[in-house]
Amino acid sequence: MRAVLSCAPGLLLCCALSAQDNKGDEKIDPTKLIGKWELKDAKDRAYTIEFQKGGKAAVSTGPKNPTVTGDYTLDGNKLTTTFRLGGDEQKRVQTVTKLTDGELVTRDGQGREETLARVKEK
Repeated sequence: MRAVLSCAPGLLLCCALSAQDNKGDEKIDPTKLIGKWELKDAKDRAYTIEFQKGGKAAVSTGPKNPTVTGDYTLDGNKLTTTFRLGGDEQKRVQTVTKLTDGELVTRDGQGREETLARVKEK
């Protein structure tokens, strides 16, 4: 359990959501963000993030690992997530480059791009 908790901040920083600078500060429809998303084409790493109404979020890296909860804000195309793990707080700002009903594409400050797919409810 301790190993999971010590690895989670790095995972959240590397995997959670990434971002990219768009041509401007294009406004993203925040209602499209609400729901559960999973990393598309995950090979060696996988996670699921759920954006809830009221600015709450939860990240899960698998059934054997604890779910980490936090907050998010969306300002234009800038997505800020803050997760608390143990006594540490991990804050990250990403740019949303694409958000449709089924796909979320983000890029972080280092240029890493990730694509997430909406998890369909059963």
